[in-house]
Amino acid sequence: MDIEHLTDVEFEALPLVVEGESKEVRAAGEGLAVIRFKPTIYSFTANRAGVIPGSDRLRLRATRILVEVLRAAGIPHAYLQVNDRFVLSRLIEAPPPIEVVVKAFHTGTSKHRYVGMAGLPIRASHPYYPGFTFGPDEAYPAPIVRFDWRNPLRHPLTGQRLADEVLGDDQAAWFIDVDAARRTALRTFRALSDFLGAREVVIYDLCLFVSADGGTVFGELSQDCGRFRHFDLGSLDKDEWRAGGSSEHVLKKWELLLELMTTP
Repeated sequence: MDIEHLTDVEFEALPLVVEGESKEVRAAGEGLAVIRFKPTIYSFTANRAGVIPGSDRLRLRATRILVEVLRAAGIPHAYLQVNDRFVLSRLIEAPPPIEVVVKAFHTGTSKHRYVGMAGLPIRASHPYYPGFTFGPDEAYPAPIVRFDWRNPLRHPLTGQRLADEVLGDDQAAWFIDVDAARRTALRTFRALSDFLGAREVVIYDLCLFVSADGGTVFGELSQDCGRFRHFDLGSLDKDEWRAGGSSEHVLKKWELLLELMTTP
């Protein structure tokens, strides 16, 4: 499959595998898929969705860079080739509807859901972090991995808006090898943290998709997949858009992050 010369008409003629809010995946034969990103942005917490023309290209360009970072670190990723329009990927059969989240700071859903956690000391009998405390938006003693069940945006019967839900490890293990997925997620987080840290960017959290055997990352790796903070430039993700900032503003943030990624 030559995605460099693939037209939209040819792409749309391929058999549809799945279409979501942010991507369209079509089968290319021989165990391959072609993916087209959509210029969409969404936040359940902020109850906000939109279309930002050009954001798809920025996400694709960032993904191309970060997939190579993983490859250099020996971490398997399903994406084989990425250009400004399409992704050529290995087709992941029966992907689990689970998002693997690595969190290094008490931000986002954790900050909002777990009332009273900030400031509460870690138990004195903990083997590594007894008495450690953290506040809102402060670092955890070490990155943690969480497994979230991916709900549709709306309930199929009631139309009610749905958020993803945190799974206990025992439940998540029904659908994904949690031990292997945790190792893969932490390796990915460390590799990307090392790469971005050299550019003075800190990853607060990172959202990943990992195969059922826990060994292969298969989703995009972009500005829209986590929270990124620069020491001088501040937030380089969609947090300000969540808070009501303009689409143009988030596009500028994503352009800045991409520019930093391309800095030698």
